[in-house]
Order: sequence, then C-alpha cells, then structure tokens
Amino acid sequence: MKEDDKKPISRENWRHQPWELKQMQALSLDSKKRMSERRIDGWFEEFDDDVYLSYSGGKDSTVCLELVARYCASCGRNLHVAFCDTGLEYPEIREFAEHNTNRVAERYGIDISFDRLRPDMNLKNANRYF
Repeated sequence: MKEDDKKPISRENWRHQPWELKQMQALSLDSKKRMSERRIDGWFEEFDDDVYLSYSGGKDSTVCLELVARYCASCGRNLHVAFCDTGLEYPEIREFAEHNTNRVAERYGIDISFDRLRPDMNLKNANRYF
C-alpha cells in the first residue's frame, strides 16, 4: 500500500466532480474499499466520535453500516446510527434496521447506539400545512 493510500481524505475534497465519479466506477472492488476506508477515516479524524451514520435499512446504507462498523472495530471506536422513521417505511424495514444494527454490533464487537428519529409531522400533514 502506498503512503498516499493511508492518508485520510480531507474535508476540502469530500465532494467529487462527475468525471471523478465516472473514473471511480471503473476501479476494482479492492480499490473502492480502500477509498471508502480513507473517507471513513477522514470523518473520524475531522469529527472524532461525533460521527453518525444515517441508516435507512436499504441495501446501500447496509453496506455503509458494515464498512463503518468494520472500521470502528479496527480502531476501537464506537458508532452512532440514526434511523429516520418518517412513518412511510414498511414495518419490516423498521424492524430490520434495528435488528441488523444489533447484529452488526455483535459481529464486530463494538458499541452501536441506535437512534430512531421521528419527525414532528408526517409527510401527509406536512403537504397540507406547507
């Protein structure tokens, strides 16, 4: 691994340009994993233990949960997970999100706080109000 691969991604270059994203799509899975680990490392470098993972229970955020949990286990950090319960999710998704978070915490031997966030107003009422 090159020395540059070990440096966290700084806050100044968190956003990628469209042409960069196109190039990244062609990378190998191992390269994508290393880039993800560098980005996660950058978050923790910048925010210490105030890193929250927004978790929907969907496939993409489930992959992110695994990656961040693996990172946390490797460096002895805890993880905060925020699940936004808008009231529109299927009951099975709500159940899966919490169950899977607990499973990942057990798998990696880390503490994960699971915060279920609920808006004051559901979408139907918000549409009427605004």
